[in-house]
Amino acid sequence: MKLSSIYKEALNSGSVNSSDLLVIINKITGISKEEFWTHNDSIVLSGNETNLLLASIARLQNNEPVAYITGEKEFYSERFIVDKSVLIPRPETELIIDILLEESDNRTKILEIGAGSGIISILAAKLIGAKVISIECDNEAIKILKKNIELHNVKDLVTPVSADLFPDKSYNFNIIVTNPPYLSENDLEQTDPVVREHEPEIALLGGKKGYEIIKKIIRRAPEFLVDNGKLIIEIGYDQKSKVKELLKNNGFEEIKFFNDLNGIARVVKAIK
Repeated sequence: MKLSSIYKEALNSGSVNSSDLLVIINKITGISKEEFWTHNDSIVLSGNETNLLLASIARLQNNEPVAYITGEKEFYSERFIVDKSVLIPRPETELIIDILLEESDNRTKILEIGAGSGIISILAAKLIGAKVISIECDNEAIKILKKNIELHNVKDLVTPVSADLFPDKSYNFNIIVTNPPYLSENDLEQTDPVVREHEPEIALLGGKKGYEIIKKIIRRAPEFLVDNGKLIIEIGYDQKSKVKELLKNNGFEEIKFFNDLNGIARVVKAIK
């Protein structure tokens, strides 16, 4: 079947955008965007390629994120394996990486809480050589975490641990970093159906008010930090004042918020 015919029919359905479709075409056929625009009228797919592409288009039409269909997502110029057990990396989280890299070096001991696909832990290991304990409570998500650790060849630096928020053993970390679930029940109901219907609720919902898990992390973090250790947290769009209050009440100082590209306080750093 001609590739151009499949492409045009998918776009005419009104529920598929061109950029996602081109990503799928590249994944299945190896044809780049440039090759597609230059030669699409002359490209004929095999029966297997046609079936795979049509099946993927059906998933796109069902609002499934393209990253789950391809099984991968680029983040911070690196490729990571993803599936429905982990959140798809978002541009906002690049801010937490930037801050973490400024605060770390190859002597830094880091604890990541709620590692998911492992993007934060793995980038800290690859870019600065830090040693990281990566906590993940979901059995399926930790499988993806381990696959990404192997993919990026950081098994000597990143240790995956199955636990709920904190490890059982006591460690003294220089930095605790987390992108925890922080949506309230109301926020989750109103979020994009692409996110709400396909991404894991356990990684999105922070509790009825949204900050319950953040509160647990802030309360216990001092037990696991060295003196002057740092806590770095990605937070919700409306949680700045509440998070600041929680940090102060739990003995943290030098509290600093960092805004995302929309001017919203998205990451906080505080010192024990």
